[in-house]
Amino acid sequence: MGIGAFLLAVFVAVPVIINLTGRWDFYYTLTSVALLSVAAAGVWLTFYIGRINIGQG
Repeated sequence: MGIGAFLLAVFVAVPVIINLTGRWDFYYTLTSVALLSVAAAGVWLTFYIGRINIGQG
């Protein structure tokens, strides 16, 4: 139930709200935030892998 509600909110409610407000720049903002979060996760994954390798040294 929780995951379904989250997916419904993300893929249905948010676009409907953006369309109702007419603020198309929110799409660009959300896209930028998503790309930055993926990049940050990659950086943290690299740090984590490096820490494992140093510990095995």
